[in-house]
Amino acid sequence: MPNTIGTEIANISQALGTGTLGGYVKNAEGETCFISCWHVMKDSTTLAGPVDPGSTAIVNINSGNAVMGNVIAGALTATYDLGIALCTIPGFQPSNTIPGEGFAVQTQYRALVPFDEAVSTPVKIAGKNSQVIDAAIFNWQTGATLPYPDGNSYTLSDLFSLTNPGGSVAGAQPPTDEGDSGALVIDAATGAPLGLIVGAQDNFSFAIKFSNVSGPGQPLNGFTFII
Repeated sequence: MPNTIGTEIANISQALGTGTLGGYVKNAEGETCFISCWHVMKDSTTLAGPVDPGSTAIVNINSGNAVMGNVIAGALTATYDLGIALCTIPGFQPSNTIPGEGFAVQTQYRALVPFDEAVSTPVKIAGKNSQVIDAAIFNWQTGATLPYPDGNSYTLSDLFSLTNPGGSVAGAQPPTDEGDSGALVIDAATGAPLGLIVGAQDNFSFAIKFSNVSGPGQPLNGFTFII
């Protein structure tokens, strides 16, 4: 299904490769936007600073590089890696569901709490090419130094980590794979958005928290998830 969350996207330059369409949101004006990682939407290997005005287009790799929208905001900071694009597809009706896969955003985001770690809260991830991944929260609050496609490593704090269902890590691979950057993570029981995948290392996948990007002065302040 074209433009489904989880579809493979990239900046038109593809300077940093491809990633995953994380979800659809509306801004304060009611316009449809979509989110992913900044390192997916950025137009060059220089992650600092804005996208060049001539390279704002985000394309759907699975639809012959058709333009989906244009970057309007984003950054890589100490606590998040987030890009936002304004959707420009005429007549498009966005949805935060993956039909037939049991994945649907049903409420606005919620903050993670220590209880999520204590009970290994089950989650679902809208991975690349709209493949739904079952996983579990391992750490509700952690940091990680992750390799990035520009060849550098960056340290992010106040992430949450994910492992395979049941919370087992011994000898396990991380739930996500290359290309899943930007994938939306939701609470499997409630459908509440929790964050976006930014990378993986050793036995874990790591995600930014929506609670770190949605407050006053933050990039998603005033945005709401489409339900």
